[in-house]
Amino acid sequence: MVLVLTNPRGSDGELAELLTTTQASQPALLQAINAAPSSAGLQASWAIDPTNGVDSNQGTPAAPLRTMGELSGRLSLNLIQQPTTVQLVGNVVDSPLNLQGTRFAKGASLTVSGTLTDVTTGTISVVTPLGIANGGAVTQPPWLLTTTGAVDWTTVPVGAQIRYSTGHVGMLLAAISATQAIVGCLAAPGTSISLVTPAAGNTLTVSTLSSALPPVVNATQIAFNGGSAITIGLTGLRMDMANNDLYAQGGATLQLYGCELVCATTLGLVHSSGGVLDLRACRVTLSGANSFRFRGTQADLISTFGLCVVGTGSNFFQHNCSVSHNNTAISGARLLCSSESNAQIGSCYFRNTAGPVLVNSQGRLLCNGVLNGTNASDGNTGIGIDVSSGLVTYFSSSKPQVSGNGGSPETRVGGVTKAYAAIPYVNWDATVPAAFTGNGAAIVQG
Repeated sequence: MVLVLTNPRGSDGELAELLTTTQASQPALLQAINAAPSSAGLQASWAIDPTNGVDSNQGTPAAPLRTMGELSGRLSLNLIQQPTTVQLVGNVVDSPLNLQGTRFAKGASLTVSGTLTDVTTGTISVVTPLGIANGGAVTQPPWLLTTTGAVDWTTVPVGAQIRYSTGHVGMLLAAISATQAIVGCLAAPGTSISLVTPAAGNTLTVSTLSSALPPVVNATQIAFNGGSAITIGLTGLRMDMANNDLYAQGGATLQLYGCELVCATTLGLVHSSGGVLDLRACRVTLSGANSFRFRGTQADLISTFGLCVVGTGSNFFQHNCSVSHNNTAISGARLLCSSESNAQIGSCYFRNTAGPVLVNSQGRLLCNGVLNGTNASDGNTGIGIDVSSGLVTYFSSSKPQVSGNGGSPETRVGGVTKAYAAIPYVNWDATVPAAFTGNGAAIVQG
């Protein structure tokens, strides 16, 4: 665009003054334009419909967009000023939610919801807790549900979401029979980690999830609501992590609620630059020897509550970040804390796992809840806790309860197998070979 100024009536000096004034005010003008929020930041309700939407539409449920890429373009470099919702109609996989430079005013938020397709219903008749704590005095997730009604757990898709009549959701860990299933912890959106127990008489609805790509978020909450607000929430979505890492950075809180993360290839879950990532009542589905990774660039804040991890022969590990797990259920996978990571584990249950907990490469695992997996019916084999270099610390009230089965040793520290009863261990144990002396491998009481 070319701007032509004519001055038929004024002098050349007046023209020069006008040009000088305009040039001098240009930076301030541009700053004002950039600072002003566009109408997109004021729109509280959005929808994306890949079949019937048009990207030139306003983007409301009555006039939806066609692609996630268009929504990302409208919301990036923008100020969202109120609670805002985005409804995905079916699968939206053209691109991830990619927010770059998005800011959230006080009280503002963005919730992206997938399409839930109800497939069956049932009623809980019996609830059997599989986790234990404090010597069996306290019961913990996961829960073995016996149900009546139409639900046949052997035909339920593995990544289905379970909605309870209490208003909470959970994910399926394993189908035992047509009338019995093991489910993870129940949770609701928000930041509470209060334990909710399913009860006989509760009804449940099983739903499949629509698909989206994992988000890439660099957004800032410019006015915190007491530090507890969830800025960006993704609910009821199935995310294929193949060649698609999840990024959360910039200072805003990103929460995934009732979602499934499918790892057909190695997943890097990257969380950096001071943001907060929260996974609640989600499921990680692994295949083959692939792994699910938490990776950070600093002591990043990553928390999970009611996470289910399923995948025989796979690894589930953290890398260079601080992770807090509460009421986690793992089937077939192992927990690896490596590369100077710090992981806090609370009430973690292992099932059908060969070597439930592996801590090495300077990793530190803090057990502030009991690690369960001692019963033969849990199907665990191999070493219970294997600390090759790194550290497992536990509180006196939450001594790890994972042991080996099938003739395998219960624990191994610095390459030396020991009986579980020998815990706590101390650094530089006299029975550890010289090659391991001083490497910090230890299981200790904190």
